[in-house]
Amino acid sequence: MSEKRQRTRNSTTGKVGLVWIDEAGHHLRESGTWSDLSESGGALLLNRPILRGTTVRLNSPLLCESATAIVRECLPKGMGYRLGLESTSGGKWRRDAPGLSDAG
Repeated sequence: MSEKRQRTRNSTTGKVGLVWIDEAGHHLRESGTWSDLSESGGALLLNRPILRGTTVRLNSPLLCESATAIVRECLPKGMGYRLGLESTSGGKWRRDAPGLSDAG
């Protein structure tokens, strides 16, 4: 699998809340934990899967208020799932936080 990221992702931790609409039209909410984050995407751990291509709204102290992303991958990880996200918020979606500056 080739590396497609344009920005360096930095390991981080912290809670994140997600809201999305499933394929049946239901509004769903879930809490997860960040594993890494960059200016253009991130990865987090959840207890339930979310379909690839789903748009999610994110609520996290590490992100700007209206952060949204598309689920690019959802893979089993331990007892839960690892989601790969790509920002759709345009421009900068992440707040400036110590230890989260991009190197590349």
